[in-house]
This record gives sequence, structure tokens and C-alpha cells, in this order.
Amino acid sequence: MKELIIKSYIKNLSKQDIINYSLKNNIHLTNYELDYIYNNIKYNYENILSNPTLYLNEIKNNVSNNTYNKIYELYTTYFPKLYH
Repeated sequence: MKELIIKSYIKNLSKQDIINYSLKNNIHLTNYELDYIYNNIKYNYENILSNPTLYLNEIKNNVSNNTYNKIYELYTTYFPKLYH
């Protein structure tokens, strides 16, 4: 059930949604970071959910330290809720 909800949400996900969410969480993305994150979520979300550690390491190499730290903070907050 969760997978269907996630898939439906991602199908309708826009770059503006990512911008809004990032600003809400005090993350200021560059255009490159926005494109990188959007494309990863849009086209790799199943892989990201099955192996988040791998993608966190990839993200770390493609975004600023500040952006990565904020993403990691959000990950540690929400990941446990996804699987409970």
C-alpha cells in the first residue's frame, strides 16, 4: 500500500514541489542540485527506497555539504517512519 502511495506521489512530483519542500526545511538548492535530486527521485525512487545508503553516498558527492547534511537529517527523521 505504501508503495502505491509513494508511486502516485512521485508520478505527480514537480521541481516546484522539491523547491517548496526544501525551502520549508531551510535547504537552498542550486539549479544543479535541484535537477540532480529531482531526476533521482523521479527515475530511481524504487532503488533509493531499497538501498538508501548507496544513494546517500552518491548524493554526498553531488551536492554541497550543507545540502547533504540537511538531506541526511531529514533521512534520519523520516526513514524509520517509512518502515514502521
